[in-house]
Amino acid sequence: MKKGEIGIGDTVQIKGHTTDFKQNVVSMQIDHVPIKKAKKGNEIGLLTKKRVRVGDSVYKV
Repeated sequence: MKKGEIGIGDTVQIKGHTTDFKQNVVSMQIDHVPIKKAKKGNEIGLLTKKRVRVGDSVYKV
């Protein structure tokens, strides 16, 4: 996978003021359509195991 891309199976860290956890990507969507990878700048839906708040950042680990 290229730099600036995220895909199913990748590990991400979600970090914010009160949020900080790591997880594997198991499901992503764009406009309610499942996708396998996304590029930097895409607006996606990401299934998370914990609550994520507006303004939290997502980092590929």
